[in-house]
Amino acid sequence: MIRHVAAFLAASVCLFGFGIPEASRLIAAKRVPEARVVLERYLADHPRNVDALVQLGSCDELMQDWPAAVDAFGKAVALSPRRADVQFAYGKSCLRVARDRKSLTLLHRGREALQEAIRLNPRLVGPHEVLVAFYSSAPWFVGGSMEKARAEADALARIDPDRGLVARVLLCEKQGDTVQAYSLCHDARTLRPGDYTAAYELGRIVAKTGLHLDEGAQALESCLRLSRGRPHADVAGIHLYLGLIRKAQGRLDEARASFREGLALSPGDTRLTRALAALESK
Repeated sequence: MIRHVAAFLAASVCLFGFGIPEASRLIAAKRVPEARVVLERYLADHPRNVDALVQLGSCDELMQDWPAAVDAFGKAVALSPRRADVQFAYGKSCLRVARDRKSLTLLHRGREALQEAIRLNPRLVGPHEVLVAFYSSAPWFVGGSMEKARAEADALARIDPDRGLVARVLLCEKQGDTVQAYSLCHDARTLRPGDYTAAYELGRIVAKTGLHLDEGAQALESCLRLSRGRPHADVAGIHLYLGLIRKAQGRLDEARASFREGLALSPGDTRLTRALAALESK
């Protein structure tokens, strides 16, 4: 009887101490290699656990071992082909390895997996974003197409206006159409005056083009207010672009103050360091 209890407790430790919850805890603590070991041990006894395979692939991504990620996500897709998140993870990793290895086979697999993810869950934003990047950068003979990229960006905008705006603006920049990029940002801010992303993108485009400087400065000043409480706000970028606009306006002291304020918040930001050095060299 005692032996049976001991065996049960040992199995419980393996499941809960060395399974998915423990791996999640290690990943959150940025101990990814340890998490991967935990998952490999768990999968040795539970090879058909799709969630564990997905988490293993995510560890491989974080460790930038993309071929291993393709392997883990591929096994997950084979077991659960109707999970959109699994198709997305597999497609994204396939495209990454295809780029490094120049593999047409992996490229086609990746694109098909992303398209399948969208068919399974049309509101999943990740596949649209990856396909925008793929279509806008791939040569035409492997499926690249700015028309397809714009269609994906438009679909993304219908699901998530902010991320769609970023995608559409980046496509305009890639084609050198800064006038259209500004117009998209201006229209978005008119429709959503209290929107952080619309204000940020407008300020960024103005800083890069030197057009509509007053409007850009106002957008970035509002962006500073809107960034409060947003953990992923690019506050350093806001100060950078505001400083560049002030510099273009000839308000050099304000530009310097903006760069320095940004560096006080993000001391290692090379964008701000270079911008301040360029200003001081004048």
